[in-house]
Amino acid sequence: MDAFYGEDSMTPGALQRRGSSIHRDRLDQTIPIEVKLDHVDYYVENGKKQIIHDVSLKFEPGRLACMMGPSGSGKTTCLSIILGNAAGEMKNGRVLVNDEPGPPRDFKSVAKLIPQEDVILPSFSVRETLSYHAQLVLPQKTTAAEREARIDAVIKSLGLSECADTRVGSVDLRGISGGQRKRCSIAMELLSNPCVLLVDEPTSGLDSSSAEVVVQILKDLSHIAGKRTVITTIHQPSYRIFSLFDDVTLLTKGRVAYTGPMKNLEAFFTSLGHEVPPKENPADHYMRLLQDPNLAYSLPTEFKKKQSSLTIIPLYDPAAFAEQTSGAKRSLSDIPRYPTSTLHQIQVLFRRQSMDYVKDPHKFLRMIGLKSKFRWTTWMWR
Repeated sequence: MDAFYGEDSMTPGALQRRGSSIHRDRLDQTIPIEVKLDHVDYYVENGKKQIIHDVSLKFEPGRLACMMGPSGSGKTTCLSIILGNAAGEMKNGRVLVNDEPGPPRDFKSVAKLIPQEDVILPSFSVRETLSYHAQLVLPQKTTAAEREARIDAVIKSLGLSECADTRVGSVDLRGISGGQRKRCSIAMELLSNPCVLLVDEPTSGLDSSSAEVVVQILKDLSHIAGKRTVITTIHQPSYRIFSLFDDVTLLTKGRVAYTGPMKNLEAFFTSLGHEVPPKENPADHYMRLLQDPNLAYSLPTEFKKKQSSLTIIPLYDPAAFAEQTSGAKRSLSDIPRYPTSTLHQIQVLFRRQSMDYVKDPHKFLRMIGLKSKFRWTTWMWR
């Protein structure tokens, strides 16, 4: 079926009536992981250009955090540093995972990145996409029945039941809507029940209603048992979306202009003489300040001066959190990098690619045509 499905069941109003789109009995419990960047200096171009300057951030489990700033401010780079994907060089500072130097060798087993531009085969339905992905990310000993139960739970949790059997689609192949596609990307990573979820620009390309639904889902995911750590980057959200975040980090030119609870943000900028004008979206006001060349360096300096005086109430009792994370450290050390063997992964990917050609024969014919043309051109030049 090619028709687009509506999103009435996942509108902000519906979410409000339901209380939460995520139910604890649908997803397994996670172990609490606190992630910190401690005075990080980061360089690219063989160490010649510094793009992150003395950045210290803390992301707690059970809270939805966002990093906001203009393009080139270092938001995505910070996500890459946390995950251990950054291609540059960290000359100073460190990443701490539950106060242990990190990221651990197999951190990617429990920390998942949802990129801004997803890579989903358009010919598969949502359920088929999740089925193949589940075969790659769930332990190999998982039975087919357990795998299907997991897929059904994630589909229901993210409100994808209506479009579960509709193909994902693309620009040329009609399929699900943009908001449903973004939720499908989140669902793929939720199959392995990550403790840390990193989401790059979750609202990019979505209308205001769909964007709010996606962010509300991320907030619900972070609040399940108060344990999952969800970190997002966002460019310029609406007021309703901005108010959903528990913590916010403002970056400008690779420096921290503010990091801490959302409830302290307005008071901090008011103390600097940058009060939010009446009837203006606070996010727009802060973005304008971050893009002001005269404030790009003074704001981070002022934040460092006032940071020690800001009152931040920890989410957890320190003793209780230490006891929880001690078990988490042991659990992290026991988690393998890949839950399936290399041979199993090759088999799944081969079946998926073969089925993709069956479902989209035009792609197969184009590939054959390109290869034939390449061979003919190579023969002519001999």
